[in-house]
Amino acid sequence: MVFGDLREWLQSLAWWRRKRERAFPSVSSRASTGRNEKERLMQRGRHPRELLDFPPVVATAERSLPEHEKGSTRDARISTGAKGADRPQRIDLIVGLDFGTAATKVIVRSPYLPGERARAISFAELGHPSSTYLLPTKLHVGRNGTLALHGDVPGSCFDDLKTALFDREIPGAAMPSSVDSVGRAAAFLALVLREVRARFLQAERETYRRFQIRWAVNVGIPSAGYDDGNIREKFLRAARVGWKLSWETKPMTWDLVMKTLGEVGKAAEDDETPVEVIPEVVAQAVGYARSPLRNPGLHLLVDVGASTLDICGFFLRSAQGQDCYDLLTTTVDPLGVAKLHERRIGALRCEENAKRFQNLDALSPVPETLGDYHPGCACGASDVDGDFRFRVACLITRHLANLKKRRDPYSPKWPDGIPVFLCGGGSGMQLFRKAVEQGDRDFRQHMNAGPIQLRRLPKPAAVVNRDIGDGLFHRLSVAYGLSFDAANIGSVTPPGKLEDIIPGSPPRRDYEANFISKEKV
Repeated sequence: MVFGDLREWLQSLAWWRRKRERAFPSVSSRASTGRNEKERLMQRGRHPRELLDFPPVVATAERSLPEHEKGSTRDARISTGAKGADRPQRIDLIVGLDFGTAATKVIVRSPYLPGERARAISFAELGHPSSTYLLPTKLHVGRNGTLALHGDVPGSCFDDLKTALFDREIPGAAMPSSVDSVGRAAAFLALVLREVRARFLQAERETYRRFQIRWAVNVGIPSAGYDDGNIREKFLRAARVGWKLSWETKPMTWDLVMKTLGEVGKAAEDDETPVEVIPEVVAQAVGYARSPLRNPGLHLLVDVGASTLDICGFFLRSAQGQDCYDLLTTTVDPLGVAKLHERRIGALRCEENAKRFQNLDALSPVPETLGDYHPGCACGASDVDGDFRFRVACLITRHLANLKKRRDPYSPKWPDGIPVFLCGGGSGMQLFRKAVEQGDRDFRQHMNAGPIQLRRLPKPAAVVNRDIGDGLFHRLSVAYGLSFDAANIGSVTPPGKLEDIIPGSPPRRDYEANFISKEKV
C-alpha cells in the first residue's frame, strides 16, 4: 500500500506540473517560441516588431565599452511590476537615428518608463577620435567584398551616402541612380542598427534584461527634403530596407542588399516595419517644445552641418493636446563647415600650409579664420571667409523676409524679435554666428522688427550619459528629438500645404484644417 500511495502521489505531482507549465510557460520556452515565430515570419519576408529575446550580437559589437560606460547601469535598476519572474513585461525602445552627412548620431529612449531614460550610443573604436558618439557616415568595402563600418582597404569607401539621396534621376539611364544611392544608404543604416542594438543592450542589460523589447526607429530627413515626395520616399525606403537588413546574420554584401531592396519594394507599399522619417528641424524642436523654455509661435532654426546648411522657419502650436509643427520656409544649401574648409584650402597660395590642412576630415575642428591656416603669411589669399559669411547672411535675410512678408506677417513676436536656434556641429564657429547676426541686421534695415533672440538648449536630464555636457549635446540634439515615439511627436505640415498670408488682409490660414488627429490616422 505504501508504494501504491507513493506512485499515486508522484503521478498527481507530475499532473500538476504539466498543468502549471501550460498555464505559465517558462521564460526559456517563450523565448524559443518567439524565435520560432520570428524565423517563420522572416521566411515570409516579414520582420516582427516584437521580439521576446535580445537580438543577436554581431562580432563587431562584442568589443568592450569605454571605461566611463562600465557600471553606469548598476544604479539604474527598474522594477517591472511583474507578479513573477516568468512574466516579463513588454517595453518599447525608440532608436533616434540622426543620419548626418559627415557623422551619424544615435540616442535610444524608453518613452514609457519613468523619466523616459535615454542613452546616447558610444561607438567606441568605430567612432571619430574627437568623440565616440560621432560615427563617420562612411560605408567601407572590404577585400572580400563585404560592406562594413570600418575598412581594411584604404580609401575604398562611400562617403556621400546622404547627399546622394537628393540626386535626381538621369533620363535614359540603364539603371536608376536611386537604386545605388538607396542601397548604399540602406546598407549603412543596417550596419548602424546592428551596432546600436548590441551596444545598447550590453550597456543597459541590467535595466532591460527582464523586459520583452519592441523596437522602433525614427530617421531624420532635412526639412526641405520632407516636402519633396521623391526624396522623402528614398529616405523612407532606405530606412526600411536598412531595418530589414539589420536583422540578417549573414555578412553584409551588395548582393544581399540588392535582394532585400527588391523584396521590400517601394516604401509606400511596405508599412509593416516600425520605421518613420521625421524632419530634422522637428526633431530639434521636440526637445524645446517639451522643455521649460517652450514658447509657441514663430521660430527660425539654422542647422550648421558638415556639408550643408539647413534653415527652416516653423510655427509651433498645439491642437487637441498634441504639438503641431508648421514648416513655413525650408532650404538646404552646400554651405557647411567642410565646404568652408575646401574654399579656404583653395584660396591659399602657400602650398606648404595648404598641404598641412588638406587632409583634415569633415569632423575635425576647423580653424576659426583663414588667417589661422597660415599665420604671419602674406601670400595674398582671397577673402573667402567674407564671401562665405555674406552668402550665409543672405540666406538668413531671405528667410526672415519671407516669414515677415508672406508666411507669418502677423506674428506677435516680430516687435521683440523671433527666437532663432543655431545648432549643429558647426554652430560653435564665430563665422556662422556673425553671419546670422549680419543677416538679421540687413533684414531689419528694410523691415520693422526687433533683433533676433539666439537660443541653445541645455542637455536634458533624461540623457543618462555622464560624459555628455551642453557643449556636445547640441550635436546630439536631433537624435534626442528623434528618440521620442513618432506617434507622440506631433503633426508636421510641409510648406507646400500652407498658403501665404497677404499683408493688409486678415489671416486666412486654417491651422485646424491641417491638423491630423489620432482618429484620422
